[in-house]
Amino acid sequence: MKRHFSFLGFKEVIEARDSFDDFDKAFKNINKRAIDADLDGGKTKLLIYAYFAGHGTMYNGATML
Repeated sequence: MKRHFSFLGFKEVIEARDSFDDFDKAFKNINKRAIDADLDGGKTKLLIYAYFAGHGTMYNGATML
């Protein structure tokens, strides 16, 4: 997905893989950028698109839906 967005001309694509800590950092970064974009009076164009490719979650061996 990152490669496709880069091909479409997006200047920055944030990618997080297989780690809660990576997702947490990415969403904190996105939150800060969204607040900054809101405060700059419309000068910043910001598109936030969250894509998750997963097969569900498991907890103690049980699938959680």
